[in-house]
Amino acid sequence: MIVDLSSADKWTLFGVDVRKLLQGWWTELSRSVPGSVKLLFVRQPARVVIACRGEQYALIADVEERGSEIAVLDRGALEQYPPGYLAPQLEEIDRNSAAGLEIDLLLEPSWLLRHRLELPLQLESNLRQSIVYQLSRLTPFSEADLFYDVVVRERDPGNRKIRVELVAAPRSRVEPLLREMNRVCARDIDRLTTADLGPAANLLGRRRTRFRPNLNFWLLLALIGCLALLAVTPLMVKQVVAQEQKTAIRELQQSVGELVRQKNAIESDGRLLAYVIDRRLQSPRVAVLVNQLSELVPDGIYLTQLALSKGRVRLTGQGSNVVGLIDIVNGSAFMEDAKFDSTVSRNPRTGLDQFSIGARVVGARPE
Repeated sequence: MIVDLSSADKWTLFGVDVRKLLQGWWTELSRSVPGSVKLLFVRQPARVVIACRGEQYALIADVEERGSEIAVLDRGALEQYPPGYLAPQLEEIDRNSAAGLEIDLLLEPSWLLRHRLELPLQLESNLRQSIVYQLSRLTPFSEADLFYDVVVRERDPGNRKIRVELVAAPRSRVEPLLREMNRVCARDIDRLTTADLGPAANLLGRRRTRFRPNLNFWLLLALIGCLALLAVTPLMVKQVVAQEQKTAIRELQQSVGELVRQKNAIESDGRLLAYVIDRRLQSPRVAVLVNQLSELVPDGIYLTQLALSKGRVRLTGQGSNVVGLIDIVNGSAFMEDAKFDSTVSRNPRTGLDQFSIGARVVGARPE
């Protein structure tokens, strides 16, 4: 199959994983843009941090880079708080934020297992999946028993290496706390992280931050689109003009071909007409021969038959003094090589000599 869109995580085109290419391209683009520039084009969600302070959990709202404490929970009595205890405050923050609300739960350092590793640079786009087979070696737990994430600490493009940190916490310790916080907040915790890593890590394995473009982003996208249109429009115009020229050339070639065919037909007809004229000149019509013979033959000789076939003419008749008729026929402009086809005989009834003369027909000879 050329195109495969059978599932959300499987976009292939001619065997190429398009989704993976787009993710890699977006990751590299996002990494190359400074954080201060990102803030100009991305709406930042309000952030509520749940941090442990001794025997208490403090909820600190970070709205537009201003932090304020909104609630304090007794660490040893979380189960005594009713469901949705913090929902009104969180819903108000969510309504006032143009980009929604994210809740971070900061884990205590004593709960964490941390390891520094060096990995090939090409694994950066899928660090969690690449480290999963080493969890049982790096920690005393399996993947199913851990909340974990892998965070890039340093990049070494020259050696094609990255230095990362594995941050993990046992599910047996974190899940009861996570369950109680979800109940009290009446919504799921978005990020499970640490105080030093903040939004850079999420042990829950979910997408760390949703991309929420602001008005500046759409204006920039519109500007890029206009610039691209300005760059492409001349090329499109040239392409249209080139296509029109190709069409005109093709029509001209067809017209020239038709003219050549007509020229060849006219030349063929001309040659045929010239041949007919030449044949007519070489083989005069019977009427022309009769007309000339009527002028040349003496009054005492009568022609009774004239036959024209295959370039020869046969004259049959009777008269007196027919012997001189051979010279008369050879003197014609259209006949030569005249001779008697049979012996001249006299008709006893009329007393006239009967003759039959054959001659070759030619075109008009010059005078």
